[in-house]
Amino acid sequence: MNPEFAPYRTFAKVYDTAMAHVPYLRWASFIDSTLLNHRIERNELLLEMGCGTGILAKHLHTLYPSLITSDISFEMLQAAGNKNLPFNLQANMCALPFIDQAFSAALATHDVLNYLPDSTSLQNHFHETARVMRKGGIYIFDVTSEMNVVEFYDGQTITEEYETMTLTWENFYDKRKKEIISTLSFMPKDETKTVSNRNQIEIHRQNVFSPAILRKSIKSAGFKILGQFADYSRKKSLKNARLIVYVLQRL
Repeated sequence: MNPEFAPYRTFAKVYDTAMAHVPYLRWASFIDSTLLNHRIERNELLLEMGCGTGILAKHLHTLYPSLITSDISFEMLQAAGNKNLPFNLQANMCALPFIDQAFSAALATHDVLNYLPDSTSLQNHFHETARVMRKGGIYIFDVTSEMNVVEFYDGQTITEEYETMTLTWENFYDKRKKEIISTLSFMPKDETKTVSNRNQIEIHRQNVFSPAILRKSIKSAGFKILGQFADYSRKKSLKNARLIVYVLQRL
C-alpha cells in the first residue's frame, strides 16, 4: 500500500519549483502599496499566515524587517527556514499564539483560507486574526474563485517532472459541497533517476466559500471590507479573476 501523508509533507520538497510561475513579486508590490496607502509603516509588526516555503515573505522581508511568518506545516516551514527568514513559527491560523493587538497588518495569500474545512473554522479564523490585530490594522487575503476551480482544475490531471520525483496531480470539484479534492501522487526517483513504484500520496481538500459566507464572517469578527480586487491587480472587476483579493480594516 502506498503511504498517505499530510498535505505539503512531500510537496514541500518541490514546492518552489512547482510555483515558479506565480508572480510573487507583483503580489508583494500590491501588498506593499496597499499597506502604505492605509498608513501602515514598514517598521510595524506584520504577520503572514500560511507562509508556505516563504517565497512571498522573502520579497516582503526586505521592506518589512519585522515580518513574522507562520504556517501549520512543519515541512513547509523547514523549506522557508532555508531562506533566512528570522521569525518563522508553526501556528494554526484558527488558534494564533500571539497576544491581543500585536500586529498592524496581516496576510494570508495563495488560497490559504480555502483550506479551512468549514464555515465555522472560517469564522474562528477571522475572529482570531481580529484579536491579534490593532484597531485600524489591515488584513489582506485571497480566496480562489469558483471559475478558477471549474475551468482550470475540475477533472484535470497534471503530471510534472522534477529532479527527485514525478508528481501526478488529479483534481475533482464537488459542486454540491463546493469542495475541491486534489490527489497528489509523488513517485520518487532513485540515484539513477528511475521512478520508484512506491508512491507517496497527499490528499488536499479545499472549500469554495460563497461571498455571502465570507462577508458574514468578516463582519462578525469586527472587520470592514475596504475593497476586492482581481489577481493582485487594481482591477475591481472580479468576473475573470482566478484569485479574489480582499482588503479589510480592523474596526
